[in-house]
Amino acid sequence: MISVIMPVYNAELFLKESIQSILNQTETNFELVIVNDGSTDQSEKIIASFTDPRIHYFKQKNQGDASARNLGLSKASGEFIAWQDADDISLPHRLKALKEQFSDPKIGYVHSDALRISDKNQPIMYDFQCNISQNRLLRELVRTGSPFRNPSMMARKEVYNGLQFDTSLIIGSDTDILRFFILNWKGVHVPEPLMLYRRHPKSMMHIYRNENDRFAHLKKLIESTPIQTLIPEAFVSNVSKEQSLAIAYAILYYFMVRRLAPKPESQKLLEQACTYGKENEVGAFIYGIEALSAGQFKQALECFSKLPLNFPKHISLNYKGEVYLFLDRPLEAYPCFIEALNTYPEYDEPIYNLKLVGGSSFRRGAGPA
Repeated sequence: MISVIMPVYNAELFLKESIQSILNQTETNFELVIVNDGSTDQSEKIIASFTDPRIHYFKQKNQGDASARNLGLSKASGEFIAWQDADDISLPHRLKALKEQFSDPKIGYVHSDALRISDKNQPIMYDFQCNISQNRLLRELVRTGSPFRNPSMMARKEVYNGLQFDTSLIIGSDTDILRFFILNWKGVHVPEPLMLYRRHPKSMMHIYRNENDRFAHLKKLIESTPIQTLIPEAFVSNVSKEQSLAIAYAILYYFMVRRLAPKPESQKLLEQACTYGKENEVGAFIYGIEALSAGQFKQALECFSKLPLNFPKHISLNYKGEVYLFLDRPLEAYPCFIEALNTYPEYDEPIYNLKLVGGSSFRRGAGPA
């Protein structure tokens, strides 16, 4: 059986449609566990209007999304756990399509693409998701965020054994918990839009605009993970440990600027980079990263061109390529990424950047602030 868990907080605008989308599933062997996190609107009345015996309703004082998820997990009795936000819509075959992918006991979770819609039920954009290797997950969480739409996930219940959503996180607890189980389980991506993911003025991401709240789960990840794990390309044999740390913290600073992290937090990373290396041979790289982060592309290119011969070639080539992309010069960016990979085949960044060479998504994305 599948347990679909739906945390609810003041979701009256879209709740009825969301619940009905689960009850309409072609897969019928499921329970819908609804947790009302102290709603003050008409959410409880809407839930009570449904009489389907597969609905199990629980209510608590307002304690936040993570607490509601934990309560839902504790009440779930199914072999599989699926999530449904109270403003999203599951297409009729979603549960069936996800469940069919658990063909191997080593597969712990399955996720799908989604179509993003507005509060007027109008399509906004298509969310292409992807599979990602276990050894790349932490870096991806830092660089761009979750590699898939978290509400689209179905997982074996045992995946969550011993885990709890972090109630200190106002938002992002669902992304935070990923790193604790994705490293131990295989995942499968279904390249179909099995859900309609709604963005609207009253959604969590809009309500909680405090940048520190939005960054908290990412800060937690960075502080609990060795820098060598997040930025392994900086730690090569011909570079001293101090210089490697300077390079790694500079790159991490650049990632945080692109993620629009709070300035004081990203500045701490830059200060750490400077502590290890601003006055030695990697100083030009740090200055280049500062310039790139500020959108000063010509200055960045000059800095990356002044790096000493013993500086890691794969890193200098990649960031020269990124500058060329921002300058809309993809023909000059392309050979930089290819040579970077030939120099260091395990390097993630040029692989990611090669996806962008042929289009304009790099310039439309979250560029330097």
